[in-house]
Amino acid sequence: MNAIFYISLLTYFMINHAIFNAPSVISRNYLQFGLSAVPIGLLLAVINISLLLSVYNRFPKFTMIEINRYLCGKYVGGILSILHVALLFVTGFLMFRAILEPIIEFLMPNTPVWFLAILLITVPLLTFLHTDSTILYMTAFFTAIAFILMLIIFWLGFKEIHGVMFQGVLVHAWKPPSLQGITAAAFVYGGYSCLAVWNPYFAPTSLKKSLVVFISVGLVVTLCGLIIPLSVFGPWAIRNLNLVWIMTAETFAIDLFVIERGMFLFIPLLLLCGYMGILLHTYKGYRLLNIMFKKKMISKISLGFVLASYVIFSWFIKEPAVLFNYFEQYLVVWVIEQNVIGILWYVLAKRKERGLLAS
Repeated sequence: MNAIFYISLLTYFMINHAIFNAPSVISRNYLQFGLSAVPIGLLLAVINISLLLSVYNRFPKFTMIEINRYLCGKYVGGILSILHVALLFVTGFLMFRAILEPIIEFLMPNTPVWFLAILLITVPLLTFLHTDSTILYMTAFFTAIAFILMLIIFWLGFKEIHGVMFQGVLVHAWKPPSLQGITAAAFVYGGYSCLAVWNPYFAPTSLKKSLVVFISVGLVVTLCGLIIPLSVFGPWAIRNLNLVWIMTAETFAIDLFVIERGMFLFIPLLLLCGYMGILLHTYKGYRLLNIMFKKKMISKISLGFVLASYVIFSWFIKEPAVLFNYFEQYLVVWVIEQNVIGILWYVLAKRKERGLLAS
């Protein structure tokens, strides 16, 4: 059963980031960098998860907090843990603000941003009511629904593609990628970062199963999430789009009872993945703070300040282009942090192992 929860976490991240994040970075830079970032990002993720799983499986009862303390010491380990928690909250905010954008644009255009932010903050506030097990069950349930919606949307998308456009995208796809493109592609596979909290539930975690999910789900979803918008709009028009997949789904014509446009299927997928992403990242940050500090009030007060900042910074960001620019820069920071942690842990774990054998 634990394997199902782990695979559902990986799958959720892949659906979310391959449709909502990677296309906004890679598709808009297609003319300069093509799609070569996709296999390079996959390779980077495979190397990173190999290093991290080798350490997580050595310490099956430890979360990231305990591993940092054991390998890096109290102070350096504490700094690394705080940095990871901060990145989780930043990811939560970027998803929070990104979900507000289509709500403002398509659902409630005349409503003030601060009011919508206050309404939406009820989602991460549910963090206080959940436990590890309820989050895992919820993720597995909603991932199944999101996967079905994604398959329907991709099927509609390929029906809209003309063969000439599809061929053109593939022929001109392979050019040297940018750093932002590579990190956006690697971010698609970042579900294994959930081991920071749930390693005691999953360890030992199978590297082979992870790689099978990466290739059979992640690579396919990423390529579909990029090729369909590029084939529908063309590389020139897509450069000016921020909400790439929302605008793509708007072009799908369907005849499904009262549903006439693909947007009516895509919006539920967007809200479902977005809300789960906000809750999941906020919960992970809050849970790690609970492990770090003996006094639970510290983590509760910290989360209160974080959620207040979600509302305040959402009001300050007025333009979608600014938000997506921040997100592109953040992806680079996140991938660097994950790979530095992976290499550092692996080297220190090997040194500890040799020291214990020598003694």
